[in-house]
Amino acid sequence: MLTSECPQMYLMDFRLRLANVAPKPPGTSRYNASIQRLLITAQIAMDAYEEDVLALVKRQLFTEIADALKDRNHPDHVRAIERKKNWDVWRKSNHCLSYGPDRSTLEQVIRFSSVTVADIGRGLQKSSRGEWSLDQFADEIISQTKLPTARSFRAPIDPAGTFGPVACACIQQARLMLRGSNDRDVLKDFKRALVAVMQTRHVNFIPDTLPNPNGTGAPLRTPSIHAWTTLGATSATPSIAVNRLPTQEARAEAALAQFTRLVVDADPRASWDTVSIKISEFPKYLDRTVLP
Repeated sequence: MLTSECPQMYLMDFRLRLANVAPKPPGTSRYNASIQRLLITAQIAMDAYEEDVLALVKRQLFTEIADALKDRNHPDHVRAIERKKNWDVWRKSNHCLSYGPDRSTLEQVIRFSSVTVADIGRGLQKSSRGEWSLDQFADEIISQTKLPTARSFRAPIDPAGTFGPVACACIQQARLMLRGSNDRDVLKDFKRALVAVMQTRHVNFIPDTLPNPNGTGAPLRTPSIHAWTTLGATSATPSIAVNRLPTQEARAEAALAQFTRLVVDADPRASWDTVSIKISEFPKYLDRTVLP
């Protein structure tokens, strides 16, 4: 029995047993039973990760804006209200780590993580890593579960969250499901399942670590709402023409629109359609890995 090892294993075992009679999660019905169970295990892990991200963002954002929200005379009171509204829209989105329809989810992340209006125009604040692939993210998750202690988890995993222990339990469950396979193959199969789930959920960016404030040494261990790693997109900077707009708010809005469009256009995994693009732009979409 799995249930005696830890609460995470108990819950996962229960969900896997339930999966035998419950409707199959989206994206798994075309696979055989063993692969379905592996994908469900990866989905349980990503559920925990997204819950950790939601909790992390709420904790850090409200720590920043708490005083300004309470005091109407605070110079940042209006900005704090705006950031709270942006956060509220973001947390209710279907996929909180995707670009969202017309880049709407990405825009909300940029808005709530920007301390000032001017910061909005600078786009998504980069982590010390800047950019990763889904494969690299999955590799990092698996790497951090090899010696699971309180000190082994670090950004992009939140050491204060539940994802680390849940990921360990999920990998252990994968070992039990793939009994007879060597450990390297088990980890390889679990990684494939994890990447498949992230693709289904359109995971395009994650909160990550800020550079060490001392300028040297290891990055900070806890993810930050002011440090984001994109998973597939190249860096993009708004064009200089934005600076010709008359007000700071107008410049910030225009820069935000440019930034999000450039990021999404550069990501081969981003959703796209053939109606909204010009014929002359089609060469830019030849490397897309998803259908329009």
